[in-house]
This record gives sequence, C-alpha cells and structure tokens, in this order.
Amino acid sequence: EKFGELDSADYIEKYHSKAEAVLDGDVERNGYYAYVCEKSAPTFEYYGWFMAAKTLRERAAMIHDGA
Repeated sequence: EKFGELDSADYIEKYHSKAEAVLDGDVERNGYYAYVCEKSAPTFEYYGWFMAAKTLRERAAMIHDGA
C-alpha cells in the first residue's frame, strides 16, 4: 500500500525512527515516560525493532525501580 510517496514498509520505518528519536531525546524521564515506553515497546517489537523494544522496557523498569 502507498502512503503518499512511501510504501507501507518505508512509512513504518520512517515513523518508528521518528518515535525512537523522540523517546531517546531530551525528555523528562518520569512515570509518564515509563508508561509511554511500556506501551510503545510491543509495537517496536511487532515490527522487528527488538533492540529498541528491549531498551524501552529497560528504561521503564529503571524508572519504576527508582534508578
């Protein structure tokens, strides 16, 4: 399927890259961030971004553990 100039695989790649950049960026690492990481990780994993999913889960766990 096409989304403008991008086919669906390119579209997914583009927006997963953007999401990863935002989550890796200069954002406050608090409970809300941990929640977003936990909810985002399965989507990254579903599309094969296994290391990104692992990193997000680890960040959420660190926040919940008070690190």
